[in-house]
Amino acid sequence: MFSTKFVTILAASALLGSISAFAQTAAPTPAAPAARAPAAGAQATRPAGAAPRRPIGAAAQGGAAGAATDVQNFGDWTVRCFNVKTAAPCDMIQIAVNKEKKQRVSSVSLAYVPSRDSYAAQVIVPLGVSFQSGLTLAAGDKKIEGLKFRRCEGDGCYVETGLAKNAVEQLQYGGNTGSIMVALYRSNKPISLPMSMNGFVQAASKLKELARAKAVTPAPPASAAPAPAAAPPAAPAPQQ
Repeated sequence: MFSTKFVTILAASALLGSISAFAQTAAPTPAAPAARAPAAGAQATRPAGAAPRRPIGAAAQGGAAGAATDVQNFGDWTVRCFNVKTAAPCDMIQIAVNKEKKQRVSSVSLAYVPSRDSYAAQVIVPLGVSFQSGLTLAAGDKKIEGLKFRRCEGDGCYVETGLAKNAVEQLQYGGNTGSIMVALYRSNKPISLPMSMNGFVQAASKLKELARAKAVTPAPPASAAPAPAAAPPAAPAPQQ
């Protein structure tokens, strides 16, 4: 169903999209509440080449991201930055598209957050997956396991979570063949979606370079106002 024979891997050099504020926190998200997933086998209907609905990493708080800048291809990955002032203005993205139906099979986006020295990830897969089984990113014998789905929309099911730097960078040692592993909701049958690691190392290096140059360090939370000074004790009543 998702053999690489029938899938084209796109370096998304021309993609633009609105960016959520997710990477501002980049903390791992809790498991999504148990819910009935959409019917197994449902396909995304977004046209090939369209941006993921809410790519992560570069969101301006309270508004849509500006146009992509510094767009560079590295093998099957694209690094892109957006004209916004946030803690993570850049991401690296790859999209797999069904050759026959011209529909997106999967999308992987990683944003580097310099202020936390960690990553924020968004992975989109087709509808009909098992929330309980979660999602695994793999390259050879290197794996990031136990990623929890956050939500499903009309175009697919989303994992959105923070990832430790070491976990992401271990993937570069797994070779050029990667995969996104999920299970189907109705049968719990595991399936593997394609993910090319070609250009991953170079893209990750450029992503960190650009993010460090363009990121805006988030302001520290305002400290609590000092408590008002205690009123001086009342003067003792005069003696009679």
